[in-house]
Amino acid sequence: MHHGQSGAGVMFHSSLAFVVIFGSKNRFITTLTTGLRAKPLASKVGSLIVVASIAKALSEPGGTRNLDKNMASVNLSEDLVLQVLRRNSLAASKKLDFFHWCSLRPNYKHSVGTYSQMFHTICHCPQYHDEIFNLLTSLKRDGLVLDSTTFKLILDAFIRSGRFDSALEILDHVEKDLCMTISLNADLYSSILIALVRKGQLGIALSIFLKLLENSSTNGNSGILDAVSCNELLVGLRKADMRDQFKQVFHKLREIGSFPLDRWGYNICIHAFGCWDDLATSLSLFKEMKDKSGSFSPDLCTYNSLIQVLCLVGKVNDALVVWEELKSSSGHEPDLFTYRILIQGCSK
Repeated sequence: MHHGQSGAGVMFHSSLAFVVIFGSKNRFITTLTTGLRAKPLASKVGSLIVVASIAKALSEPGGTRNLDKNMASVNLSEDLVLQVLRRNSLAASKKLDFFHWCSLRPNYKHSVGTYSQMFHTICHCPQYHDEIFNLLTSLKRDGLVLDSTTFKLILDAFIRSGRFDSALEILDHVEKDLCMTISLNADLYSSILIALVRKGQLGIALSIFLKLLENSSTNGNSGILDAVSCNELLVGLRKADMRDQFKQVFHKLREIGSFPLDRWGYNICIHAFGCWDDLATSLSLFKEMKDKSGSFSPDLCTYNSLIQVLCLVGKVNDALVVWEELKSSSGHEPDLFTYRILIQGCSK
């Protein structure tokens, strides 16, 4: 022990850890811990010093070999490992090395929490994204289940880095190889599908969407589909003039008996089918909206879309009938767009 100094020191010997905290005015406190077990205050301080020592050892040449020499007797715990993995000063590669080093300790097993923290670290480092598959395999070997939040984080990471094939591979990996019971829900996939559509990756988005439809049909879980992702996909397919794919999605949604389109979705379909000379489907959807009423009842956009479609196919008289209905009984008032459509239709 040293007197008359300020600062802190730590010395490891066998399974004992002597934590000496020096204070001012020649006062000091000495705490003896065994395997990091001590009174609450001393244990907390000792743990912080051990974490700092581990981080320093990892950062120096030799990395985990330094831990084998000086830290092999330290009793690992979930809290201790998480503290190391959360240190901002430690490089992702060093955290990954430490994670693997911990996996080899005879009396330690990673938890869902430590796996999630490791995934969080490497998902923000594209150069280590290939390690994700190794970690998933290790997770399975440890008998743990990947939570939906972390799963979404992984998918988002691959999409942000443009690795769309890897995103699909992750889906297959989780479903087939890991056989995990991840709770599939709209929140998990909505942002994924929207991101893919907006990046122009319609083929990948369609593949994921159809996979979700298949799962929802098999498991009887229609809640996996939400109106926002349906609408975004349909808009993307319409703009790309992918008619067959648009109709495939539309008919698949109708088949499952739970049509997850809101008023906006109906408007998209009415406009798309009308532009593609399928006026019968547009009129059928318009009638369906009126029959449902409530939050599905036609709005001004619905009427404008139908009027525009009728004008495009030369049925101006029918368009005027819809316009009269709009004015008299819909509860909406025609706007500038309505009159512009009618003027152009009548002029042609």
